[in-house]
Amino acid sequence: MLLRLVIFLVIIGLAEYYSYIVVRSALRTLPPNGRKAFMILYVLLSICTWVGMLMFRQINWAGIPHMVRNLYVAFTIGFLIGKVIILV
Repeated sequence: MLLRLVIFLVIIGLAEYYSYIVVRSALRTLPPNGRKAFMILYVLLSICTWVGMLMFRQINWAGIPHMVRNLYVAFTIGFLIGKVIILV
């Protein structure tokens, strides 16, 4: 069980690293201020996604409209799977 956790964390860590490199490379042609703003937005979005995944059970789903919940879940899963696909 511990080995599975370690393998999962390594894969997720590599996915985060490579997706950061891809975003940084894609933003290379932008002016410095735009590049910095988009990188800050990307890092904050990544942090919010991971915090959301870790705090998933503590969210009060009854108080959130269904559409917002569906968008949140779809975006979070899509964002994380997109990072893993970048790794592959």
